[in-house]
Amino acid sequence: MAVNDQSVAKSAIQAKMAAQVEEQQQPKDLEEGKPPSGRGWQEGAVRWAVLLAVTGLVASVAAQEFTVQQHYNAFANLAAIKDDAAAANETISYKDLAIFVTQWALPPYVASLIALVAVLPILWIIEIKGVRVVVLALGLSASAGVLLKVAANFLGLPNLTIHTGQTLINLSRFALLPVSHRLCVAWFGPKCISLVCSVVFFCDSFGILIGFMTPHLMLWTYDNNFSQFTTHIVYPFLFMSMLPIAFSLGAFFINGEPKEAPSAAEKMRRKLETPDRSFVSFVKRLYALFAGDTNLLMDAIGFGLAYGIVMMMFHPIRLTVLFKIHEHSEDLDLPVSVVIAACGCLGAVVSGLVLDYTRRHQLLGQCAYSGFFAFHIALVVSVYSRSEFFIFFSYGSVSFFFSAYVPAALEYAAERSYPGLESSTSGVLLATGYLVAGVFTACFGTHFADPKDATLTGYIASALLLVGLVFSASLEDSFLRRHRADRQNSD
Repeated sequence: MAVNDQSVAKSAIQAKMAAQVEEQQQPKDLEEGKPPSGRGWQEGAVRWAVLLAVTGLVASVAAQEFTVQQHYNAFANLAAIKDDAAAANETISYKDLAIFVTQWALPPYVASLIALVAVLPILWIIEIKGVRVVVLALGLSASAGVLLKVAANFLGLPNLTIHTGQTLINLSRFALLPVSHRLCVAWFGPKCISLVCSVVFFCDSFGILIGFMTPHLMLWTYDNNFSQFTTHIVYPFLFMSMLPIAFSLGAFFINGEPKEAPSAAEKMRRKLETPDRSFVSFVKRLYALFAGDTNLLMDAIGFGLAYGIVMMMFHPIRLTVLFKIHEHSEDLDLPVSVVIAACGCLGAVVSGLVLDYTRRHQLLGQCAYSGFFAFHIALVVSVYSRSEFFIFFSYGSVSFFFSAYVPAALEYAAERSYPGLESSTSGVLLATGYLVAGVFTACFGTHFADPKDATLTGYIASALLLVGLVFSASLEDSFLRRHRADRQNSD
């Protein structure tokens, strides 16, 4: 009997010691961004499945930025302009090319202004419904938008159908940033959250490149045979319309968040979630957050100016406008777009790595914004440059520094808004960018028909970026509330 009592006591002591070891080990795992002990490899594999589904959805929706009708009309007008110039034995005029390209560029940003009406309802739905239902709805919305645009072009439907489809796509693309941020925070620890969010932004740039390159590659494949091109251009767009549904279904069948939080900060956020989830309460909390934090408000203004001006002036479509003053410059559109995408992807990844290592969101954001501003001026000057190296270098540098700035600005806002509305603040920052892009396009979108007007517009944009740079330089250093919560709970 005594032997049994000693055995039971020994087992109890061993169990207590094991519990103490596990309790000490788990915070260390949490601080390092690793899954806590005992969760198994299955949940680790699910994390990467979540990342694959989210990045695939982001890329496939971003690829729909250009409508099939825009491609069709742009290449048709380009062919007509070239034929007229050849018949008259003249060179292609910059003015003719600029006019049709600006007409190509305007519709998406009209639709983006329409999409802003739904900003607050979308962010509220993300907060109360979680991400599973929202992700599925976004995939269906993007696919429906593409199908509407394809049908409008090839069935002769009214232009309202095209704008409706583009609005659905813009709504999906707008909501994907806060959704993807919410998923990344829920599934990944603090040591790698910045890099993971940067990878999502990387895929957004990559998707835009795919959508822009596809018609160019098809036209090149058909040896500039325009009749064959117009017959087959619908097929890649029909294929791309299925991708958002496929990726959103993959994300839907994965839990919106793991049962056990990947970090102490995420565990605390779940405990502090407000029970009042009414729309009015959500709007009041969001307003109080920005009204009570001047730094967060300045971060949103600086981000909105940078993001909106890039969408307007630096998008691959706008390259066609700026490059038409160069002889045979249409041949540069595709390689320059590749350089832009490559440098942008590199900037996003480098920014994520530096943020995860240093946690200096404000300093990195200020440095990246300064480089972005300086090379944006070089981009404007490149309108009159005859050096192809200078053109490639200026566009690549702007893309690199802008893509490095975006993760820093978003993570800065997330740190200051923790533990309440981290994902919603990223949505507000993006909405500010869409607003600036829409207003700037409406005011200056037709000013590219002359090189002097294009240059003047570029300098106006640079002046606005200078305002954003001042705001960025005025920000206080990050509170690091999320990372501080991990350290305090690990002690």
